[in-house]
Amino acid sequence: MVSCLSHKCTLKALLFLKKQFIRKKLVESAKESIKLKARNIEIYNKMQTVFVEIDSSPITTSVVKELKDLQEAVMKVEDRKENTNGKFDPEEHIDANLPVRVNEQRVSNLLQSMLLAASL
Repeated sequence: MVSCLSHKCTLKALLFLKKQFIRKKLVESAKESIKLKARNIEIYNKMQTVFVEIDSSPITTSVVKELKDLQEAVMKVEDRKENTNGKFDPEEHIDANLPVRVNEQRVSNLLQSMLLAASL
């Protein structure tokens, strides 16, 4: 049972690190685009490209759905509906809208179940 908990903790730590890595790359990409005075749609498109490059999922059509919240956040800012100064804040908006990977949660749950069954 101890090894089961250890594997679960390790998997969660890896998933957390992957999410932090993706977040870091998206923030870097957004800040670079902002320095180049890109429009918000260009900022979002660059972040989407970075996300697809990092993503290990073979299905890219789901990426568009997963990033829908982030896209909406970027576009609301451009329309000056959400942020008082009308600028996209990468730190704030990416943290709030980075998608949670359901597949990774399912793998984690599956691994946990298999390890639990193996320990019994």
